[in-house]
Amino acid sequence: MSTARERYLEWKNRCLLPQLPTEIWAHIFSYLHVNDLLSVRLVSRLFCSCVNQHTYFWSSVIFDIDQCTNYSIPTNLLRHVRSANIELFTKSNVYSHCTVYLKPQPIINSTNKRRKRHLLKAHDDDDEQLKKQSYLRCASVHFETLRSFDQLQLEYLLKNRIRRLQFSYECLSQEPSPIFLFKLERLKHLKISFVHNIIQLDSFAVMLINTIHDIVDLLLKLKNLKSFTLHNLYLIQSFPENSYAINRLRSIWLENCVNIHFLLSAIDKQNLKTIVLRQSTCDRAVLTTFLDQLETLHYLDLTSLQILQSTNQNDEPLRIPVKLKTCSLNSTLLQSCSFRLASSLRSLELIDINVNQLTNIFKFCQKLRILCLFFITQQLSLSSVIKYFQKHHHPQRLIHFHVSSTTDFDDEKQILPANILIIPTQESAKCFCYGNLLE
Repeated sequence: MSTARERYLEWKNRCLLPQLPTEIWAHIFSYLHVNDLLSVRLVSRLFCSCVNQHTYFWSSVIFDIDQCTNYSIPTNLLRHVRSANIELFTKSNVYSHCTVYLKPQPIINSTNKRRKRHLLKAHDDDDEQLKKQSYLRCASVHFETLRSFDQLQLEYLLKNRIRRLQFSYECLSQEPSPIFLFKLERLKHLKISFVHNIIQLDSFAVMLINTIHDIVDLLLKLKNLKSFTLHNLYLIQSFPENSYAINRLRSIWLENCVNIHFLLSAIDKQNLKTIVLRQSTCDRAVLTTFLDQLETLHYLDLTSLQILQSTNQNDEPLRIPVKLKTCSLNSTLLQSCSFRLASSLRSLELIDINVNQLTNIFKFCQKLRILCLFFITQQLSLSSVIKYFQKHHHPQRLIHFHVSSTTDFDDEKQILPANILIIPTQESAKCFCYGNLLE
């Protein structure tokens, strides 16, 4: 029969928490709901520290400030906040470190609107106090809609601190003019999502496209801009030669866009380092010329780009830039791409490729270290690629096979080398290792 001390020590050992590193506790807590996290913080100082300082949960969730009183979360943990009360962000610096998501404002009548314009309009030198209280005290802001703001409001709200701006534009008469962008001297990163439903080019669609064209033409005149992202862009004509004025553009991201070759022709290629062209259409000849002029590019993503054959049949290959370090291509583009022997490519993401294409890649890309292969529509080609790697070993490279289901390849997992992993494909064709590398 055990003594009282032995029973006490046995009970104490059962109550003690396992001695795990802080990072592992933080990873465990990352799967909990926000309410559970708030309760876990009360268990011990270790758990409180893990939840507050080492959990990435806080930086990935948008908290609604209007309902945040139910959570009682310290403001220093918040990274993304959402509210309809502008005064929360204009009269104090409590949320200055956060990305602010502004809800649509209540519709006001013309009398109140004139009064608001009068209050915001401060041209006199003695009205400095009003100027200080009329701008957003944060560096990043996202407007869910611009319709409830007028142009003068936007100019005064954004003029002082805004470096990142994101908004949706519906191209209708109720929307304010984007001319206020010229007043934002500190603006570096801009994202615009055009809202339209253009299916066929009728007179109304052409009017919307001309509005989109004018906005992009205005965007190209923002001298201090470093990166821009455009969604649902639709172009049918080129830009004037003197429209481009950006000094050092580093990054462009175009998604769900039509005829992006009109925009690529107008962009200066001197300082570009990141280019993402997804689910868009582009002319073959313009894209070939565009890639030839990229000397400083480090990251290129063309996985879902659709190539349009130009009237002048151009069979020249798409030359991958020499200084490119990370690239993402599909099998159609890979057939027309030309890799150079001096390529500095470090990581490559490919979708639905075959063994012949794989052999050419290893022949030219000798500095390649990470290779992510996605098999979405050509599941049969995976077996031949596995046989290739069983014969040709590449121990210095990290290789990932992304398939819809890994149950059919249990035998291959045991035969493949340790540097080759078979991973189930997630909703988006992105690898966790590949995504971390891009950050």
